[in-house]
Amino acid sequence: MSFRILWLVGLLVATGMFLAPATQLHRVVCALLMSGHLGALIGPGNPLALYAVALAALAVGAWLVRGRWTPGQAQRIKALTHAATLGALAAALFVGTFLSHGIAGTTELPNPAVFPAGISLVLLAVAAWLTRHGTVAFRLVSLGAALLFVVAAWRAPGLIAAAAVLLAVFHACHRAWAVLALLAALLYLGEFYYSLHATLLVKSGALAATGLLLLGLRYGLGRWGRGRT
Repeated sequence: MSFRILWLVGLLVATGMFLAPATQLHRVVCALLMSGHLGALIGPGNPLALYAVALAALAVGAWLVRGRWTPGQAQRIKALTHAATLGALAAALFVGTFLSHGIAGTTELPNPAVFPAGISLVLLAVAAWLTRHGTVAFRLVSLGAALLFVVAAWRAPGLIAAAAVLLAVFHACHRAWAVLALLAALLYLGEFYYSLHATLLVKSGALAATGLLLLGLRYGLGRWGRGRT
């Protein structure tokens, strides 16, 4: 109970410091402290997995509507978005490891389908939003490809999270976060390949299917784009 009080106090202090006039770096650090203390208060189990999904949804949602940020609050929104993006990428790895190995000192494991299902819905929502102005055929192809990617990467949910973030930050034209999302995807691939919760055959099949799907999607979108010009 004493630790929960400390986390609550830390959350309140970080929130107050975030709202106070400060530099952008200060706000980002405070936002990171806020997200960390909130995660600690939520605790392990299914709530932690849902919190990781919520962070990813907040991050990609903010990037997708970057052009609509309120001018008066843009700096605080930007700080929250940066913190949520970093938190989403880190939480994906943390929750993936938690699903596989648990955490020392606790036996409360989340349902193994909660985080993959939630983060898959985030990726599908991003794909639907980005293609909302396209033709019906293009939207169906894009959503179908996203769904196949989800199926192929189901055992590596961090890769799905990285893909959702990558699409959102690429749409927002933020190169630094695009590079970090790609690096995170490589990290998740490595963590998945060397984890012990699946056989080598399952890992190789998932990685091969994901790679082939991405190559096919790139080729198909390239042909579609040339055909539309």
